[in-house]
Amino acid sequence: MDYSRENPSPDYLRLIQEYQALHSAGVSTLSIPGEITFAGYSTFKRAEAIRRCLMKTPCLSLLDYGSGKGLQYQRIFPSSNLEEGLINLQQYWKVQSISCYDPAYPPFEKLPEGTFDAVICVDVLEHVPRADIGWILNELFAKANRLVYISVACYPAKKQLNSGENAHQTIKPPKWWLEKIEQASSPHPGIKWYAECEK
Repeated sequence: MDYSRENPSPDYLRLIQEYQALHSAGVSTLSIPGEITFAGYSTFKRAEAIRRCLMKTPCLSLLDYGSGKGLQYQRIFPSSNLEEGLINLQQYWKVQSISCYDPAYPPFEKLPEGTFDAVICVDVLEHVPRADIGWILNELFAKANRLVYISVACYPAKKQLNSGENAHQTIKPPKWWLEKIEQASSPHPGIKWYAECEK
């Protein structure tokens, strides 16, 4: 069966509820309080790679698809370029605007309207049921005007869901992910894309 945003899989809907609970209550097994659970800080470790992509394909607007709480945009990012000192990610990436989307976090649960020059998706897709990967990848490219950046983990997560499942629902090798991304990108030949698959 082909799933979509209008008709996601039952597992997708169940996981959204699980992640809503984790956003609120935190992860007790790892002693992570709710206020910083899925804060979005994993974006920091990809910030330099994203900046390199944006230097090749300059963009003014950016959508963080699966942003978590978006706290990465409220904190100072310690740039490796000492001349720039301490700046935030918006300054570091030289974009005019950043929008956040996260279906399990109420402030960002509504997908922003329109398109964006760049769409980034950092450590998100592995949390999605395999049956929903296709439509979400298609959506990433449909929301982008110029650039898509994806990072995905290819290993089990440390976090467990309340159901006892591993937080990483789709654990596949890099080749599998790259084929899926290539397939989603094919209707959008004008969009540059970059993918990092961490083993």
